[in-house]
Amino acid sequence: MISNITIILFYLLLVALLTIGIFKLHSRNSDKILIPFDNVLFRKITMPIIELYINGIPLYFVVDSGATYSTLNKSELEHLEYEDLNENAGYSYGIDGNVIPVSSATLNLHYGKHCFKQSLQLANLSGAFTNMEMEYGVKIVGLLGDDFLLKYGTTIDFNKLIISMKK
Repeated sequence: MISNITIILFYLLLVALLTIGIFKLHSRNSDKILIPFDNVLFRKITMPIIELYINGIPLYFVVDSGATYSTLNKSELEHLEYEDLNENAGYSYGIDGNVIPVSSATLNLHYGKHCFKQSLQLANLSGAFTNMEMEYGVKIVGLLGDDFLLKYGTTIDFNKLIISMKK
């Protein structure tokens, strides 16, 4: 039989090894911002979804490397602080391939102590996002596209379900 002392020593060793591993992971990634994407949502939707804050309000964004521009559902803007509103920013292709008119605004997206100042296209995305909310129970407010991903040197790790970004 294994004695209680042996079990305690085993747990102490295990805690020490985990602490060393976490420290090494932290020091290796100290020059990066690590944002986990929701494991439960990822299993349901199979898209990386991250929670960011605007004005202290938690909002969910799909990280979409297939989208050229980051976009916010225009109906969300009335609840948020923004800068540089341009009502006639041009046109863009919607999810269904149709051309849609877009506005733009600059918003401060926050994760922890980090702030990402980002220009976002504003478009009516309610149709697609309402269906996702009804089916999966999460309110998506926008897409983080290539403009955001490139600006912050983003890497998406689907194995670890984490997004790393340069500080």
